[in-house]
Amino acid sequence: MGISRTPQELADFCIDGVQVLAPDPLPGKASVCVRDGKIVKVSGGTFRGSDGREGRGTPGSPGKGMVPVRYALRGGAYLVPGFVDLHVHGGGGGDFSSPDPEGHRESLRFHARHGTTSLLATTVSLAPRELEAALHTLRESMSAPPDDGARILGIHLEGPFLAPAYAGAQNPKALRLPDFALWERWNEISGGAIRIVTLAPELPGALPFLATLRARGVLPAAGHTAAPYRVLRRAVRAGLAHVAHLFNGMPPMHHRRPGPVGAALLCPRLTAEVIADGAHLHVAAVRIAHRLKGARRLALVTDAISAAGLSDGRYRLGETEVEVRRGRAYVAGTHKLAGSTGTMEAGLRRLVFGAKIPLPDAVRMASTTPAEILGLTTKGRIAPGYDADLVLLDRSLRVVAVWREGRLLYSRG
Repeated sequence: MGISRTPQELADFCIDGVQVLAPDPLPGKASVCVRDGKIVKVSGGTFRGSDGREGRGTPGSPGKGMVPVRYALRGGAYLVPGFVDLHVHGGGGGDFSSPDPEGHRESLRFHARHGTTSLLATTVSLAPRELEAALHTLRESMSAPPDDGARILGIHLEGPFLAPAYAGAQNPKALRLPDFALWERWNEISGGAIRIVTLAPELPGALPFLATLRARGVLPAAGHTAAPYRVLRRAVRAGLAHVAHLFNGMPPMHHRRPGPVGAALLCPRLTAEVIADGAHLHVAAVRIAHRLKGARRLALVTDAISAAGLSDGRYRLGETEVEVRRGRAYVAGTHKLAGSTGTMEAGLRRLVFGAKIPLPDAVRMASTTPAEILGLTTKGRIAPGYDADLVLLDRSLRVVAVWREGRLLYSRG
């Protein structure tokens, strides 16, 4: 690999001679020009700008003052939008459920090296005081992202309003019934940063609770739930919008009891997550979800924990002791999965090479769809007006370089 220029300190530059997936592929080789952290020009093909209007790129030289940046990769390279991870607990030794700002920064740096430019920091079920400490620290971490790390877009509150029978690796002693006053307190502590709340819709009081969340602009998600099919459909009518880690943390679909899996697959109003780490789902399950939901309603997530990127050993997920064996995370002393050690980069490869999902669809699931789920209008696409959140991949879909808002976060070699 050869790099003609390093744009780490450049405000204005153009990446030339790459195949752009915006997420749909642009024909031929294209150029993407960046000024002050924003994409200002895409040469070649058609695109949709941040204003929602379609346009056609035109060939031409970089704008005045822009420096061309060229990567010499055998077989060529793909330029894709930065990955947006909606469900990630940590990585690189850091845990978002811990009030440790340096741990948060380590997690953001680790995931940036694997293509994630923005994410929702995801907490687990904790005692109220411990959760409040984590939320307070996350509020501070959001305001000052590391120069070489991903940006925290908000918080995904996974629990404590979960079904005990499907708590998984969550601490069963920390679970409780939906409590809007408690959620309001937590949201205030976080600075209004909670974007997704995962809960079990069958719990007493869950339907009015999730309806109120939706009215406040927060996405209610079903997860760690045993909800019957009819209950989940009622929850959708009340405002349920999303399903956390589809197939996991819920009963399997039965031909007489389709349950949350059947409802998630059939309801077009629901978006859903899949963990493509080789442990949580068989590739056929991923293909079924893609076939029925489509890439526009399905988001790739990591569900990564602090052990992601580290060796086998003992770690913690909130208050739960976790053991990583052969790269897979389990509740210590059991065979119960406890999050993932995966990355978005590895998940993208599994979507394409394992589940045989077309690359443009896989990129959409990793970047565009999660950004759209959050209602973001400047992330998830390569088009004028969007943030210059970019990932350069080689032909084996391994990360070569990552930019967040025009700043080079990582470059291989």
